[in-house]
Amino acid sequence: GQWSVTGVTPCSPCPLGSYGEDIGSTVCAACPISQTTLTQGRSNITDCSYFDIFLSSSESKAVSDIELNWQNTSRIVLSSWVRFPVSFNSTSPTLFFRINGKVEETLPIEPTNNTDTENNEIGRILIDEKEWTFVVRSIDIQKFKRLGVNENSTFTITIQGPLVVSQFNIWSASYEEEKLRNESNRCVINETGDVLPWKQWENAHLEGSWIQIPSMCDDINECDEHPCGNNTCNNELGGVTCECNLGYRGTYCEENIDDCLTSICQNNSTCVDGINEYLCICPPNYKGDLCETLFLHGNWSKWDEWSQCSETCGNGTKSRKRYCTNPAPYNGGKFCTGNNTEVTHCNVKECPVCSVPEAPDNGTLNCTGSPHTGFNCTIACNSGFSFDRGVKPYYECGPTTLFLWDFNSDDNPNGDLPTCNPVQESKELSANFRALYEDLYCDEENNDIINAKINVNVELFLEELPCRQKMTCNTTDFVILNCGKEPTRKKRSPDPSKMTAGFQVKFSCSAMTLGSEVCAEELIGAITSFEEPASRSKLAVNVSNTMYEIDSNQTSASGEVQCDPGYVSSGISCVPCGVGNFFLDGLCRKCEYGFYQDELGQTGCKQCPPGTTTPGRASRGAESCSVKMILEEDNSELYTGIGTSIATLVVVVAIMTAVIFKVRKLELKLGEGAVKLQKKDCQPDAFNFQEEDANVVSLCTIRRLDDNGVPLT
Repeated sequence: GQWSVTGVTPCSPCPLGSYGEDIGSTVCAACPISQTTLTQGRSNITDCSYFDIFLSSSESKAVSDIELNWQNTSRIVLSSWVRFPVSFNSTSPTLFFRINGKVEETLPIEPTNNTDTENNEIGRILIDEKEWTFVVRSIDIQKFKRLGVNENSTFTITIQGPLVVSQFNIWSASYEEEKLRNESNRCVINETGDVLPWKQWENAHLEGSWIQIPSMCDDINECDEHPCGNNTCNNELGGVTCECNLGYRGTYCEENIDDCLTSICQNNSTCVDGINEYLCICPPNYKGDLCETLFLHGNWSKWDEWSQCSETCGNGTKSRKRYCTNPAPYNGGKFCTGNNTEVTHCNVKECPVCSVPEAPDNGTLNCTGSPHTGFNCTIACNSGFSFDRGVKPYYECGPTTLFLWDFNSDDNPNGDLPTCNPVQESKELSANFRALYEDLYCDEENNDIINAKINVNVELFLEELPCRQKMTCNTTDFVILNCGKEPTRKKRSPDPSKMTAGFQVKFSCSAMTLGSEVCAEELIGAITSFEEPASRSKLAVNVSNTMYEIDSNQTSASGEVQCDPGYVSSGISCVPCGVGNFFLDGLCRKCEYGFYQDELGQTGCKQCPPGTTTPGRASRGAESCSVKMILEEDNSELYTGIGTSIATLVVVVAIMTAVIFKVRKLELKLGEGAVKLQKKDCQPDAFNFQEEDANVVSLCTIRRLDDNGVPLT
């Protein structure tokens, strides 16, 4: 810790920021960059440490000279770690820049609730109220030059408290501010200021301030790891202190205080500890927060005698009652559990029976049951015929319908079953196939390349399709997806920037030329060819020496059937709107009251003669115009005369349970390996292909929805 020019006495202690390890030293070794010693005369490098300058009050100062080449310097950059002392008051610390003793630049340092690490506030520096903050500020030297400074001018910087400062460096203009900010995650870096290094502050003029060793600069916020849980965390150097919420204690507030130790639960109740609270679990017949209240639950009396039967024929009911009085609930006790009424069936005499229905022309009716027990019937059309509207899964008549058929309604008072109509070939079948590539994303740089490669591969693949070569199908509407301009989406789609590139192509086939069955096979063959292993390699694209294949989990297909006006789709064929119905907006709709239709495939209904109307909708002939319309002169109101039997039927049907119909969907299963056919449900007006089970192709009968939401065959 001593040195002299000759290495022998008289010796001097090594100055601050240096040390002498050997006896007879002629020079002291400087501490590593940005480190100093607590006192003079230190003998080991371990005595060197990073340090801070602590300015405890507004009267505290630290002053250091700055040596500048005024002619070659246009600006300087200041960087430092700073924080307010724990006992910080409202007085703001300040940086003063003096030339020849006169203050020429002032930068106050102020607190902010949001730490502004950029510190770009003009005329001031903002730092966090409690934590260490890294600040960077550029100082324009040009304005000082205009004051007439020269090489003999003195340039000093003064830090006035209250403030704690660490690693205060001043850099020349060659150091970029952005580079310094990138180092802001560490208190100490391997560089130091070339204009004013931090180590020079060990010799600064200190008034009411002192050098603090070791440095307390904290560039890690241990509270980010939430060691205190939901309690208040205070960050400290190398650790934290936790301020516990009510009900917790311990270093990290990890212990839940047992509140049952001070509980006042009564009547032998059990205490359960909570968070700053406790819960009393009461024994039987006690309640209240402290189980302080006695109560009684209710109990049932004996049953009364049975009542008379509710019906004069089968499936009537009788009932009896009991009362919660043995005992009655007391002081908030629970009411008796269970029903206070008991109901049982009773029969008095024979009840009405169901009529036997007749199958529609060109159709069959498959029924189970009998007139006495009730019927459950399913309806179907013969080969070459189909329904134009949805039918129920089954029709029923029996006790639940008061032995009346459920197809009798105010719309259908005559009880007409759906008609079976002749099927004809559709005009055209079409299918849309959509596929996305796995992990292939487009951006501004590769948009054109990916578009071109997908376009070439898909076009070559389409040319090799058997249906294209046989000219049994056409391809239209080929578009590339998620890689540039695309068609307007009909549905809300995911963000395109997160979707992979792909393509969509439409196939069509003339059913009038080839037949619906042939067209369906050709289109299904075209769609399934995309999923064959050999096809996947043909459709793969090479972008930047990486092969991208179609993602088998992101392929889908859908189909459409085109029919003549007056016809709707039935599977892959078309069927005319039957009698009682007319064609409108792609659906077969019922003729309204006062209208009928006795022909197939019509786009309108025929009106009843003046003065007459129909008893319901979907009337099938002029004979249905059987209801007289009477105009009374006294009030000019129109009345409809309907027979008593029809009115009764309307009331009965109004209380019947609605039948829920299923809409069929058609799906095409796409997968690797073998392909097999499977019957599936279909969507209206289309034969659709969707992924669900691997290696399956589905073809099915198409169903449509009518204007009431009932599926049509």
